[in-house]
Amino acid sequence: MYCAASNMELATISSKEEDDALVAYMKRNGYEKEPLWVFGTDLGHEKRNEAPNAAHFSWMSTGKPLGYSNWLPNEPNHSGAKMEHCLEINFLQGKWNDNECNTGSRYFVCQFQKS
Repeated sequence: MYCAASNMELATISSKEEDDALVAYMKRNGYEKEPLWVFGTDLGHEKRNEAPNAAHFSWMSTGKPLGYSNWLPNEPNHSGAKMEHCLEINFLQGKWNDNECNTGSRYFVCQFQKS
């Protein structure tokens, strides 16, 4: 809601350089202890009971596949019985993880909407 109210959207990451810059910025500013939401999801791309697949994730703002990715080993995995459909950056490793979309409070990064 905050991003939309500011005429922005959750961030998308299209390269290793963008990913590295975002992680470095967050660490410099003291946000390295908690996961960070970005704008990736596999909602609407998986079939029922299908195993998680990184190829199913796309950017919500464009609907396009991620292209660049930086998943933790064995991710995405829908850990246990959870329905993990949203992408977060895990700052302990600086890598990506899938998690439940309604998982409590998370830091997030907005970007200006692309025209």
